[in-house]
Amino acid sequence: MIPLTSAPEERKMFESILSVAINEYKINEKINNTLKECVIQLVWEESNKDKYKNIDDNTMSMCEAKAYEECCRHAQNFNSEVSNKPISYLGQLIRCAFVNVIKKQCCYKIIKEELE
Repeated sequence: MIPLTSAPEERKMFESILSVAINEYKINEKINNTLKECVIQLVWEESNKDKYKNIDDNTMSMCEAKAYEECCRHAQNFNSEVSNKPISYLGQLIRCAFVNVIKKQCCYKIIKEELE
């Protein structure tokens, strides 16, 4: 798999691999291994960003799982006629999943502290 932090030409190759995997998913209605690997790599790249360094491991695991789930659920909605950037599309899904899980965990933590 191609690292996302590499040279622009390699990033374009990753984008094209991801586009092909998404199109195969649309046709076959089955997630192939290439798409799984790409999504896992995108989720991993997001989870290693500095802005999440204060998140505990349990919450981070939930964030990663939810992000993977959301990408698998909505990858088929990517329209290559509208955009040629599947990384951006899935990246937005991943970030939203992370934010939603973190918000939910904060609410649970606040409620738990108030009940104690």
